[in-house]
Amino acid sequence: MGSAREVIEVAKLCTRLKLLLALSSALVSGDRTGVVRENELRSGQRFRNPVEETLARAETLFLSAAKTLPVAIVRPSMIVGHSQTGEVDNFEGPYLFILLMLVAPPEFAVPLLGRGDVPLHMVPVDFVARALVAIALDAESPGRTFHIVDPAPMPARRVFELVARVGGMRDPRGSIPANLAKALLRTPGLDRFVKSPRAFVDALVTSVWYDARNAEDVLQRYELQCPPLETYVEKLVQYARTRVEERRAPKVATPELIDDPLLG
Repeated sequence: MGSAREVIEVAKLCTRLKLLLALSSALVSGDRTGVVRENELRSGQRFRNPVEETLARAETLFLSAAKTLPVAIVRPSMIVGHSQTGEVDNFEGPYLFILLMLVAPPEFAVPLLGRGDVPLHMVPVDFVARALVAIALDAESPGRTFHIVDPAPMPARRVFELVARVGGMRDPRGSIPANLAKALLRTPGLDRFVKSPRAFVDALVTSVWYDARNAEDVLQRYELQCPPLETYVEKLVQYARTRVEERRAPKVATPELIDDPLLG
């Protein structure tokens, strides 16, 4: 909130400002179900965690500033790794399940968290970056909000079946009720490996669809389209596997340097 106010105050001093691009998240929809439109913010939803509520409050500030400033708000869904390399800064969201599958014994089928029948909204980080540039350059962006999403999200169960198959693991079997999953995820220290695991479980049980007409209008002009998950899921799994193997590898002690008179 404080950062949003500071950005707005700086923007007011910019005499040649063409666009103030505010990065939010589609998760400001909170516990809403059904279709969420880009021009909707406060629609009676409950926020499931402080991050969602803080982002929504920041959006309120930017929307108010839009009366006098050229503001555009961008809401990506859950961001995953680069579609070409799989690289990602933080393991969060769906990586919770990917990591569980990677560290489980090969003969063990990891159960789903929740029933797995709701759409899992994910976008690769490189697509988000390109979309941000396109929106920033487009003359019609000021005054609009944009959902950056996969137009054809898969159900969670299908996502993790795909992850299992490209990773050579068993398909998920059975499921853990959402309330029990949230209780298990309160285990101390889990947040050190995966960011906000309980928020991801909330997403797995919230049947929501994000309308993206504003985004589609701009992205089509720049010939940008979200790549289907099937085309990059192998990169995501391989990058996660590499990081897991690096953590498991024994640490090699660096030998102390010894003064050698012959090397003077």
